[in-house]
Amino acid sequence: MIRFLISVSVLLFSLPAFASSPALTKSALCDLIAAIDLPALDSALDQLELDAALGHVSFDHQREVYEAFKVTHPDMDGFIKEWRQAHPNSGHALLARAIHDRSIAFIVLGVKRGDLTYPEALPEFSDLSRSAVKAAVLAYELMPDHVLAADLMLSFATTRHAPEEASHYLERVMTTRPNHGSLAVALYATNPGWGRSWQKAKQMCRDWAPRVPDMDGYSREICLVEAAFSASPQYGQESTVVRHTMAWSNHPRVAHGRPYDLLTSGKRDNETARAALAVIEADTD
Repeated sequence: MIRFLISVSVLLFSLPAFASSPALTKSALCDLIAAIDLPALDSALDQLELDAALGHVSFDHQREVYEAFKVTHPDMDGFIKEWRQAHPNSGHALLARAIHDRSIAFIVLGVKRGDLTYPEALPEFSDLSRSAVKAAVLAYELMPDHVLAADLMLSFATTRHAPEEASHYLERVMTTRPNHGSLAVALYATNPGWGRSWQKAKQMCRDWAPRVPDMDGYSREICLVEAAFSASPQYGQESTVVRHTMAWSNHPRVAHGRPYDLLTSGKRDNETARAALAVIEADTD
């Protein structure tokens, strides 16, 4: 009996320390990568996933931590290879590969039009993109409820012009891990260039905006504003709901869209355009 009481006392005194342990940060993840401590790395990312699922940290915090894998230094590529070889069933290692290769692919591609892009960049972009897709698919199979895996699958389904796949991934993540970031990825995919439409954007906002728990005041109307200025400004010009919401709402996501509205409305002077561009550049730095 005394031993039992002592064990319970030890457990109770240890709980606060465990519960108050700090969440994994991007800096701490970089330290684990530098130390090449693979077991600790997988364990820390497992805990981060649990913390995000339980609401102890935001999904945006989780996304920020994984930004560490976007480093362009060649040592990162070698590290992820070593990690994959040592832990072939690590969903986190697969996710790191997908995030890294996708990031490098777009750096290689650059921002110019296809006819102005360095010719040798295109096959390298294709190879890196295929590697990223392959790793993302495997990561999603191992961790279908992981928000970053869902984000990647949403994005890749969009670029493959696979709307039904994208709808499946969105429904799953918004059912199991509802969050604004994943919905925002899906809204971007409603651009007509990806084969989607304003009707699809309205459906997404109707179905999923009320379920967003991690952004105060988020609504169908705010969602439509976001769709208009992340997917196609034409949506905003054609929608009465968007125009009215832009006029009266002080929601942060509406404020985010106003500079883009100024640049696409055709009702601006040079000074207004410069001010709008300054806001946009500050937001994307």
